[in-house]
Amino acid sequence: MALPQILPSTSSSAIPNNKSHLNPTNHHSNNPVKPFFLSQPPIHRRQWRRKPMSLRCSASSFSEKHHTNQPKLSDDRFFLICKGQERFRVTKLVRTKPYLVAEVVWLEDRPSANGDEDLNALADEVETYMKDVIRLSNRLNGKPEKEVQDLRRNLFPTPFSFFVGSTFEGAPREQQALLELEDTAMRLKREKETLRNTLNYLTAASAVKDVFPST
Repeated sequence: MALPQILPSTSSSAIPNNKSHLNPTNHHSNNPVKPFFLSQPPIHRRQWRRKPMSLRCSASSFSEKHHTNQPKLSDDRFFLICKGQERFRVTKLVRTKPYLVAEVVWLEDRPSANGDEDLNALADEVETYMKDVIRLSNRLNGKPEKEVQDLRRNLFPTPFSFFVGSTFEGAPREQQALLELEDTAMRLKREKETLRNTLNYLTAASAVKDVFPST
């Protein structure tokens, strides 16, 4: 899969995020929003020290970790490959040494406010936008415009919405906002808006490239 740029739309990036308790390290910035990238679901590699210096728990933290035998480095660090299983909210910090322990509440999506929402249709729309973004990005990068394979892979709407969010690897704040949404329809709509905005940008860039091939 190619790595196309993703441009958050004005309306989606402006959605307020008041759940600071889900992300203690979250803060606001006056810096302009930069493009980020769409990629394969990331494999997270984390360095773990014996004495962590700060608490970095949030709804995007890993609730379960599957470890294989990993050699310890000379400075007592380990390289761990982690895969998130469930979302959670930290409610109480139990201890910080020798490692972080906290009480958590598991998070699940609530039924959509609009009970008649067709989640499958919405998920199909998001998949279509993803395919178009990848196709146009390949063209702009001079790569073969081959047909993009099935991205949804028979996933139900909720897990698919998390898969889409996982591809926004270069935008941790957007990923955090998507994780904190507890409505599958709202999450898919936000992802759809971001992808549509990106597609509009890539379409314009492609048109400019056709007129000025050297740019």
